[in-house]
Amino acid sequence: MSSSTITIETSSRLHFGLMPGPTEPSGGEDDLPVRAFGGAGLMIREPGSTIAVHHVESRRGGANHVECPHSASVRQRLERLLDELCGPGGRLDLKGIRVEVRSAAPEHAGLGTGTQLCIALASALKRLAGKSLNPHHCAGWTERGRRSAIGVYGFFQGGFLVDGGKSPHFSLAPLLSRHPFPEDWPIVLLRPELPAGLHGTPEESFFRESLPIAQEHADRLCRLLLLGVMPAVVDKDFNGFAQSLSLYNGIVGDRFAAAQGGRFAHPRLEALVALLRHWDVTAVGQSSWGPTLFAVLPDRDRAEWLRERLLSEDALSPDEVLITEADNTGAHITETSV
Repeated sequence: MSSSTITIETSSRLHFGLMPGPTEPSGGEDDLPVRAFGGAGLMIREPGSTIAVHHVESRRGGANHVECPHSASVRQRLERLLDELCGPGGRLDLKGIRVEVRSAAPEHAGLGTGTQLCIALASALKRLAGKSLNPHHCAGWTERGRRSAIGVYGFFQGGFLVDGGKSPHFSLAPLLSRHPFPEDWPIVLLRPELPAGLHGTPEESFFRESLPIAQEHADRLCRLLLLGVMPAVVDKDFNGFAQSLSLYNGIVGDRFAAAQGGRFAHPRLEALVALLRHWDVTAVGQSSWGPTLFAVLPDRDRAEWLRERLLSEDALSPDEVLITEADNTGAHITETSV
């Protein structure tokens, strides 16, 4: 009898703004083929998630199960995926699987935790079965990346990523750009104790019923991304990045205001953003549906100053402020066999 363990450490995903869509047809010659949900995001080192997938090979096999004492919802999500992939009629013939969730970033907080955990489990199972890892296959197996593909590609590659939006003919949006993010630009996460961001049935209903985005709004978002945010990352132009990102994130927030009650998901988030801007912190925004806010700073000293200022002003508690940095490598995977 032999055993193998695959341990995967994943980062979290910030989403700088999902372009609502598809684009509203103008009836002109410049109408583009229908695409929806393009956008940009960044993988960050903390908070991260770690799972260990243990496989004991024996003639009698054994029941597959998931251990996650700190989160019932994470355990149930991974149990469903494990059963779909390795249960009766599943894609993989694996028995005796024990999934141990050692840590998990907060769920429904704008950090893409569900995608990271599901892709991690699928990747570990594929590796145990001797199959190659592929973002498109993993996304299909886990039903992740149905709108944004940032977290799927980010799991494998890390960095600053831009996807080109979903086409009706493909299950995963194409990765248009991936570039290392300056690691000397720290990111301060503001995580106030607020209700979870929109998810589940309400989120699905919003996207099903939302109207197409006006052509001029889509054009402005594309210009800010292509001629503002992206070249600023490549050139390490912090001021250009901050200005472009703030505008981009705000326009996207306005588009989602009907679902979240305003540009930001909660009045307290709006107040925090106003406070940061009053302190001349400009590269600030909401990640996905929130409630996580991000503030990118030009150096570590400035990030430490911001953290101390937030605490001294009683704007947030120590547990609600985290300084992290970009993850430019993707998930860390190790395998041990006995």
